[in-house]
Amino acid sequence: MPFRADDNGARDFRESSGGFGRVLMLVSLAVLLVLGGYFALAHWSRLSGIARGLWILAETAPQPAAPAASQPPAAATANAAAPPHRVRMSDQRSHGDWRHACLTRDDGRRACSIVQTLLHKETRSLLLSWRIVGDGRSLTSIWQTPKDVVLDRGLRVDAGLPDPVMLPYQGCNASHCVASIRLPDDLVNRLKNVPGLAVTMILADGQPLRLPISTRGLAAAIEDLRAGGDGR
Repeated sequence: MPFRADDNGARDFRESSGGFGRVLMLVSLAVLLVLGGYFALAHWSRLSGIARGLWILAETAPQPAAPAASQPPAAATANAAAPPHRVRMSDQRSHGDWRHACLTRDDGRRACSIVQTLLHKETRSLLLSWRIVGDGRSLTSIWQTPKDVVLDRGLRVDAGLPDPVMLPYQGCNASHCVASIRLPDDLVNRLKNVPGLAVTMILADGQPLRLPISTRGLAAAIEDLRAGGDGR
């Protein structure tokens, strides 16, 4: 009698063979993972070294040079080689309580001014400096005060006029504050004839400081300045 497996036996055989195939596949995958990990560890140092080398090359690659400034070479050389002008004091003389002096450059250009300076008797520190600078017949008045003043109160100048002249401060540095004004001709003519002047500033503690300015020699000093500082 020929041998014939029944249906239950065949089903058991198929299930057992399918389970064995799945086990074999899992074992193969595990072996491949182990071999891949070994290969990666064995070659990691070399690969990382190559990657680091490429990164360094990227960082140290030469960059395009920035365009040079659009200045002719001859002009740049001339500017670098041009020496600074030398300045010397000249035409120093007195007109009463005013001092006249000029700063002259080696190219002949010069700037002249008259000045009266008030210093503290004990400390010899600056209390007030009034300088009038000449540029042809145009005159500019420059006042210097101590740095510890209230800037927004400005500088008050009483020059015998119906109303005082109020001057705003332009700024301060480490030693003093400055206020300046271009002097119109009518104010200059009045200054030449006033018997006296007084300047009032507000100190940092809120107290006013009033200082007298002598006008002795001021008219002659202004005329000398307007004439170009030649003493004519």
